[in-house]
Parts: sequence; C-alpha cells; structure tokens
Amino acid sequence: MSERLKAIEAVVQGANGLPVTVNVSDVRPDRAMDLAAKAGSAGATAIAIMPPLFFPHTQDDIVEYLFAVASKTNLPIVLYNFQERCGNNLEAETIARFVRRHPIAGFKQSGGRWEYLQELVVLGRKHHFPVFTGADTRLAEALERGAAGCVSGLSNFAPELIVGIQSAVDRGDGATAQRLTGRLQEVGRLCDQLSYPLCVAAGLAARGFNPGPLRQIYSQKSRAASRQLERQLRTRFRRWGLPIEQP
Repeated sequence: MSERLKAIEAVVQGANGLPVTVNVSDVRPDRAMDLAAKAGSAGATAIAIMPPLFFPHTQDDIVEYLFAVASKTNLPIVLYNFQERCGNNLEAETIARFVRRHPIAGFKQSGGRWEYLQELVVLGRKHHFPVFTGADTRLAEALERGAAGCVSGLSNFAPELIVGIQSAVDRGDGATAQRLTGRLQEVGRLCDQLSYPLCVAAGLAARGFNPGPLRQIYSQKSRAASRQLERQLRTRFRRWGLPIEQP
C-alpha cells in the first residue's frame, strides 16, 4: 500500500497541476477501500474503481462492492470496466443502479465488447457522465460514436499520436486523424506481439526512457522479444519525427 501511495505522489508531482485519477482497484476489497480513503491525501483528484477482481460476482455483489469503495472517499468516482482483466463485467443496468445513488465523473470501457460502447454513450447522456474508451487504436471511431476521449495504454510512450487524433477529430480534420490512426494502429500491431505491460516497457525504452526493472517474471524469449520490439518502435518513432530522449 505504501508503494502505491508513493506512486500516486510521484505522478501528482509529475503532472504539474493537472488532475490525476487513480485506479484504486485491488484483488482484496479492504486494500481497495484503504487506497480510496488515502488517495486524496496523496494528491489524487478522482479515483477509478473496477468491479471486484478475479472471483466471480453477481451484479448485485458488484453494486455493493462499488458502494463500499466509493463510501471511503469524497473524491469524484470514475467507474472502469475491463471484463477480460478483472473477470467481472459492469452491465448497463448495474451502472444505472449505481449512478442513481452516487453520481460519477466518468466511465471507462476497455476490452473486446466494442459495440457496448454505444450503449454506454447513451447511458452516459441520460445520467450526465462522459464515457471514455480504452480502445486507443480506434479512438477516432469512438469519438464519432460519442465517446469523450480515450484512457490509453499506448499513450504511455506515444502520447503525440493520441493527442493528435483527438485534436484532429475536434477540428474536423479527417485526413490527419486517419494518418495518425494508421500510425497508432501500426504501433498497436507491433505491441500485440508482447503481453502488457512488457510491451509498454519496450515502448518507453524506444523513446529513450528507462522503464526500470521488470516486476513480473519473464522468460529469456520474452525479454529478447521486448528488445526487438524496442528496436522496431524506435525505427518508426524516428521516421515519424517523434523525439527520442538521450540517456
């Protein structure tokens, strides 16, 4: 817990005044509630909550869990749905039940249920909350469908592409949005060769940043694939004029 709080403080400091939303989710409910209670004192301006992790839960269980975590803070709440990662899905009616008792500042939808985004956008308009996609390589399409933006994994090391697409769509520049989307999709296809977050570490290294020691256990084959991905990404970043930090 102390490590996560230190990470929040470091991100807040690096954000230089920008608002920071912290994902407090944890496989242990008591840890999620504890982090929700302490996130504000660490500088967070909002918290994100996923459904309970790993073990299967009914939608009634999920609602009670979300309320339990949200009750520990006065910070704005962002609900975060990623069934493939946590093992439980936030159904639309469950979201509606939650927001009728507790307003939310936003909703993030990740995972393979692309068509679900449209249903969430309709729900968000009804209950006055923005919906963000985690499908960064489909950002332009998501914006056209009514999403407010993207909470992106690839923006950890290629934020210029994400920001460029959002800006191009906002000003109606379809040609630029299409060109940058093509580049982002190329990055995404390369990163799909590796699991997350190893691909993010390779992306950071490709931009000249030291991602630090790997916390997960990886085989030599995966480590070699990570170095190859780093080289592939750096070649493209240089071709596209994205700066590479010097160590």
